[in-house]
Amino acid sequence: MPRPTIVQPQPQPERPETVEDVDVAPPAAAPAPAEPAREQPWIATPSEPGGEGQVVLSPISSFPRLVELERRLQGMPVVRTVYARDFRNGVATLAIGLRHPMTVDEFASTVTKLDYPRVRIVSTSGYVLELRIDSEASSIA
Repeated sequence: MPRPTIVQPQPQPERPETVEDVDVAPPAAAPAPAEPAREQPWIATPSEPGGEGQVVLSPISSFPRLVELERRLQGMPVVRTVYARDFRNGVATLAIGLRHPMTVDEFASTVTKLDYPRVRIVSTSGYVLELRIDSEASSIA
């Protein structure tokens, strides 16, 4: 029986690495900046102007009345957009887009000057302005 021969592996000559030979990982992506809130408030504080916010308006007796109130607000020169976000139990939450940045106090002052609907300010908090329709005005329509 012939003896098996042992073959030693021959050392490979070293060659310089090229760019193609090196696995290069893509650069690590920078962490994404925090996603801003769904809407930009028209104010961060009562003294900082902004372009968007929310108005909580009550009491509203019916959906047709809500549509009329939206049209009235939309007709204001300072208002760009009005969208009803919620309407339950006579309370509507409206998203308001303004043509020019205003403070919540400036916008509240503008809204309270409307002949119809006559509203009074209940509260302001962050970017939310809460208004109550006067009882005389609510009986008009």
